[in-house]
Amino acid sequence: MKETARSYLATIELPENQYAYQILAGFGHKVKIIKPKSFIAKYVNFLERPVKLYK
Repeated sequence: MKETARSYLATIELPENQYAYQILAGFGHKVKIIKPKSFIAKYVNFLERPVKLYK
């Protein structure tokens, strides 16, 4: 884990599944996934599905 002035950079391994996405979603806007791009795309899709219910 690397600490900067106002943030931390941590490397963790998560499976590409709903449970991992839920854990990350629990951090709200205080987490940013850097890589891999395939995980990011699936995570964004996971987040967009419930939002579409209200549009």
